[in-house]
Amino acid sequence: MTKYDAVKQVINDGCSVEIGQLCICNLQHFYHYHVMEKKYQVHCEHSHALTKEGFPFSEVYENIDEAVKQFLLFKEVLYEGRR
Repeated sequence: MTKYDAVKQVINDGCSVEIGQLCICNLQHFYHYHVMEKKYQVHCEHSHALTKEGFPFSEVYENIDEAVKQFLLFKEVLYEGRR
């Protein structure tokens, strides 16, 4: 099982993945009364991932594949030192 498949499986099982200041989750699992469709959030408060305005990166995706790709890109760049 690849890292991609493992993260996707954890998210589909209803959990979140957190590494340092980086996390990914299915918002529907946490806010099931307010979020009717599956939406995935990637949030990062690492100082190297701040927006131009100085805010933490936080993006909501409708597609789990896009969310997992973004999560793994941040993980690789910020925590594994590769790009």
